[in-house]
Amino acid sequence: MWDDLYFTRLWCVYEIAVFKAIKPKAPVRIIPLRLSMAIVILVVFLCCGAAAYVALFPVLAPFGIATFMLAAFGCSALALFGGALVGHDYAATKQRMVTQLLKFDIQSAECFSPDDRMEIFRKVEALFHAVKLPGHTSGLDAFNEVVRNKLGTQMLENLEQQRALIPYRFVAIGSMPFVGFFFFGVSWFRDASLYTQVVFFFYMSSFVVSAFPVTLALCMELGSRLPEAMDEDGNAMPLKTMLWDHWRSYAKISILGASLFILVWTSFAFVGAVGIANVKDGTVLGLNRSDSIWVSIICCFPVHVLAYWVFWPRKEAIERTRQMSLLQQSSATLSERVRYTRHCRLPSSIHPSSLTHPPNHPFTSLKVERTERTKRTKRTKRTKR
Repeated sequence: MWDDLYFTRLWCVYEIAVFKAIKPKAPVRIIPLRLSMAIVILVVFLCCGAAAYVALFPVLAPFGIATFMLAAFGCSALALFGGALVGHDYAATKQRMVTQLLKFDIQSAECFSPDDRMEIFRKVEALFHAVKLPGHTSGLDAFNEVVRNKLGTQMLENLEQQRALIPYRFVAIGSMPFVGFFFFGVSWFRDASLYTQVVFFFYMSSFVVSAFPVTLALCMELGSRLPEAMDEDGNAMPLKTMLWDHWRSYAKISILGASLFILVWTSFAFVGAVGIANVKDGTVLGLNRSDSIWVSIICCFPVHVLAYWVFWPRKEAIERTRQMSLLQQSSATLSERVRYTRHCRLPSSIHPSSLTHPPNHPFTSLKVERTERTKRTKRTKRTKR
């Protein structure tokens, strides 16, 4: 469980050193403590949005479908507002975590007792003295390289396997209030026809399982692209300050998400399909009520496919994060760093020149080879002249 002070406490670092020395190939999962607060924020905003809709529905229902859509739009925007806030905050948390890992140095960690500090250094030196790493002569340097390379790559693999900012299980936990909203909605059509009930079941199932998580992931992704939510010292910005400084941006993102979710998808998957199912005599656009089930399936199926694409782990992400980890520690060109940063969402503010790397690092050798090739090309051109 990681927070901003974890890698600055020597005893915490010593825990990692002992574990990696005993089980060097065992994976280490680093989970930010701020993620729990992100889930709480999602639950709070989703509860507020669902409660507002339940309270407004009896009042607005007699006025027709237009007021229904307006209430659904406003309540969805309120719920998605929390997604934009969480995305902005969690992206800054990931950035601080990556920065600490890639710039890790055990000798900069703090300890209250000087005697304990020297004793831990001796223990880590003994544990990693046998580790053969090019360009490193001490066990402390070897441990630093293990944390920066192996632990950093494992952390990136855990965080960046899916296209969404956070895994589906955390989004599903944040969306739990809509499970009760699902049963509340089912009660609306308890006396309706079988076609209407089936159509509404498909809609609400897709709503809870895929449609809203995908929209929430979109708002979180857009929120993560806002300016960094950190103060001048690089520490986490309080939520109150974030809300005060960026609430307009969060509102714009939530309105965009609610527009896609309510005005686009719900208009077809719910309003259109239920409208066809309620036609007893005649047709709507050449479709009778028996076709409403197929219309509902056609409208809901793409949302499930999109959820699979957004949240399913990607195999290529593992190799991409390894390459990004190497790039951050090498003298790679700016274009190479930017290209991989766009894929891995790593902070481009981390400049490779501020990080140490072995002399025979693969990207270092590539740069030397590229430099020599450029010099040969220039000499050839001068010879031809």
